[in-house]
Amino acid sequence: MNAATASEIARLETMTITKVVERFESLFGEKCRSRNKRYLIRRIAWRLQANAEGDLSERAKARAAELALDSEVRFKNSRRPRICSSPSSKHRRRSCLD
Repeated sequence: MNAATASEIARLETMTITKVVERFESLFGEKCRSRNKRYLIRRIAWRLQANAEGDLSERAKARAAELALDSEVRFKNSRRPRICSSPSSKHRRRSCLD
């Protein structure tokens, strides 16, 4: 990493979240949806390094796309059905009666 990129990344740490968001929006050209400073600094640092040193090679991008197609996507069901005890149980939960 060159010195200019390193100093700009170090400067991000001292900025307010509002300034970091402004920097993100100017660098990415899109509205920022996060207010998490650590996350934004990491994204900005990645983009600064990619701009300074070059992005991933075409071979790496092709391999990443290939891996993404082959991977199994898992979705977490946030609301799993509850397994309730038998109706004769004295310790049933009210939510199981629905």
